[in-house]
Amino acid sequence: MENRVGKNVPTDTEFAALEKRLEDLLSDLRKFTITLTKEERTSRIRPYKGFEEMAKLISDLSTRYGVTLADAPLTELATDLNLSTRTARLETLAAAVQQALSDTSRQATHEYAQAAFLHYGVLSSLAPHKPELAAALRPVKAFLSPPKKVAATPPTPDEPPAK
Repeated sequence: MENRVGKNVPTDTEFAALEKRLEDLLSDLRKFTITLTKEERTSRIRPYKGFEEMAKLISDLSTRYGVTLADAPLTELATDLNLSTRTARLETLAAAVQQALSDTSRQATHEYAQAAFLHYGVLSSLAPHKPELAAALRPVKAFLSPPKKVAATPPTPDEPPAK
């Protein structure tokens, strides 16, 4: 049986410290981040990759040629461009964290379930010879048993058969 993740497990104290750091980070992020609605997520402009440089050029040209727009000031363009660039890097790092946690959780689940099923197999083999063990295994056996199918009620003669 493989054991890729169970050999280097942080202590409860270390896990608590990690959780606290993530909670603190999330609290800090919430000071300047928002949550879009489902509709907003699908309706935001998504420029081509690399458009940041073009936006900077447009801003520089607007400054040079005196173009000002009350609804889209250049200071906000610069601030939003900076925020977009910086949060993109954070998003990449957060995605790497999420992937590492997800993969580790999935592997740990695989490993504990594999070990539990192996032990269950051995215990099930012993159970016919040890009534106390057989009784103790009943909840596990019931949990692992597929649900019983309920027979469909036949239609009455007045009702057409269901399609």
